[in-house]
This record gives sequence, structure tokens and C-alpha cells, in this order.
Amino acid sequence: GEHGDWVFLGRRAVMTPWPHKVEDGEGSPADVVLETFRTWNWHRGELDARLLVGWICAAMIGGALEWRPLAFLSGDQETGKSSLQRVIKALLGGLLVQSVNTTAAGIYQKVQHDSAPVSVDEFESEADTRAADAVVKLARQAASGVPAASCTSGTASRPVGTPSMRVASGRI
Repeated sequence: GEHGDWVFLGRRAVMTPWPHKVEDGEGSPADVVLETFRTWNWHRGELDARLLVGWICAAMIGGALEWRPLAFLSGDQETGKSSLQRVIKALLGGLLVQSVNTTAAGIYQKVQHDSAPVSVDEFESEADTRAADAVVKLARQAASGVPAASCTSGTASRPVGTPSMRVASGRI
């Protein structure tokens, strides 16, 4: 439906609202998620755990935001990046579009014009960084929601929407 200058495409519901009244503090859904995230060994401790909770909240309404936050999880091998991605998937369910070691074109193909959050695991730096650079560029475009360059088909040209690339993880 239309909302101001924006048109939101309908699709089947992927999440339902929490069925219970939410009280602030201990035991609230956000507190439980925060407690789970505190079990990771974050570089900046509590701050990083809280930022990821905020990212998850923003991911649920991403298409409605003027600026869409990004999250990049980095760390050595066996530090829990993929496990954390599985927790994020459990929280966001069918809303999250997941991919492993992909390209910008692969993300476009999966997401098309949706504003669903995207998760890329095993986003590794290699000697030839062109593919990774293209994914990072796509992520930056997705944060602002600015359409990508035009796509030409025959003589017609149309703007290409930018998918809502949001979280990537890999070794650094």
C-alpha cells in the first residue's frame, strides 16, 4: 500500500507482534536477547551487545527507515560469528534473507526490491577483493536506500532498487 511518497509491496506476514504486554526491565524479550548477546566476547563488551539488539529492532522495520543501519561481525576463526548469525536468524525468522560467501549480484538476485534484512556469512577477505568490495558498496547503498545505477534493457532504462543488505560476518 501507499504511505506518503512510498509504496510498500504486500507479501505474506513473516512475523507477528509479541502477544503479551511488555514490561521494561528484567525478563522482557529485549532483555532476554541482550542477555544472550552478552555471552559473546565482544570487543567493546556491553556496548556491542546493545548495538546488535538495536540493529535487530531496526531490521524489523528497515524499509520504513530513512537510514538503515548495518552490522559487520568480525573475528578470528572459531569465535562464534556463524553461531551469532544463527541466533539472529532465529530471532528474525523468515524476515531475514541469508546467504553464504556471496557476491553483490547474488544478493540482488535473492532480494530483488524487498527491504528485508540480509545476512552474509563467511564474508572473507581474499587476495582479490573486488567481489567483497562490491558487496560492501551494495551495503553502503542499502543503508541510505538510494537506488543503484540504471539497468538498461533494449532502449528502455529503469532505476534498480537497492536491497537492504544489513549484516555480514567473516574473518579479518
